[in-house]
Amino acid sequence: MNAIERPGVDAIGGNDLDRFRLRRFLGDLAGTGEIETREAAVDLADIAAILDGNPKAVHFRAVGPERLLFGSGAPARPIQAPLNAVLAADMSEPDRRAILADNAARVFGLPTPQFEMPQLTRSTGLIDIHGHVGALGLPTPLLQLHEQLAASSRHGISQTVASSLRALADDVLIGNTEAFDAARNSGGRLRAYVVVNPNDLDGASGAMDSAYARDDAVGAKLHCQWSGQVTASPACVCLMHAVARRGRPLKIHVDGAGWDDALACVAGEHPEWKLIVAHGGPGTPSVAGADLVARTNNVYLELSTSFADLPVARQVVQRVGPRRLLFGSDAPLLDPAYVLGLYADAGADLACTPAVAREVFDL
Repeated sequence: MNAIERPGVDAIGGNDLDRFRLRRFLGDLAGTGEIETREAAVDLADIAAILDGNPKAVHFRAVGPERLLFGSGAPARPIQAPLNAVLAADMSEPDRRAILADNAARVFGLPTPQFEMPQLTRSTGLIDIHGHVGALGLPTPLLQLHEQLAASSRHGISQTVASSLRALADDVLIGNTEAFDAARNSGGRLRAYVVVNPNDLDGASGAMDSAYARDDAVGAKLHCQWSGQVTASPACVCLMHAVARRGRPLKIHVDGAGWDDALACVAGEHPEWKLIVAHGGPGTPSVAGADLVARTNNVYLELSTSFADLPVARQVVQRVGPRRLLFGSDAPLLDPAYVLGLYADAGADLACTPAVAREVFDL
């Protein structure tokens, strides 16, 4: 079996990763008489009356920009990130203005403000070291390769290093093969990670050796949460040493207590090796991640997240410095425009990140 069982849970090999997608659920209900579809926009005040006592599921197809308000969560959250989400969306300028200000003015009885449209965060020649191939059962689009490359180009991303979501969550062999095939068909725009699982050291070692021999992958990817092994576990530490001995970088999603000390120990034993902490910490940029960079010479961070603590992110950027900071978007799970806004609000110098990526991955 290519699917690796997580300790303490049922094996997930062979699962349909699209089974929880909203579109599929709605499609399954169509024609059953169990769903009521509302094509026209419905006023918020009328929704409760439609739902109360209704034995059917109700699919409201039209919300409309007139019912969306802008919120940033500032000062704890970045402002530019949600601004970018609005500015990069496929909508007219009047709709953008409605979301950013006019709707709130109407709802709260405020004067309609006159304002200059904010600028979208832009850059060029970026190398995104946190991309994905495929999709999970989440409300994110399943993009074809050409669509994914076009979307990256719109955000100034010239090259992406990507792992397979199927390899992380389901079948390592099939998922890695999908990532390698995508890289080969991308015209050099996409490079692949080989996903490795600490629950199968022999299989992970063989996957790296095979991928590196054929130049299918530029590095390895380890996701501690999906594997069910905390970063400081013997299984993860053993696998990290196996990755390091092969010389190519590892991008790791950390989890559990002591993750930073475990990485510091392994990185210290392999000083020529490069290690990247995904999200800059456990799901979001962290002071512990910045401390780890400060006490090592070969650990790097990227900042992609949907729930950044902005003061912490700014502190991380200041402490890490431009020579150890990479750009990562987590696309297509996150919109690159949103993450670019986080980098901008955190004070990161995006122009410096491609050179760091080329050094780390020998691109």
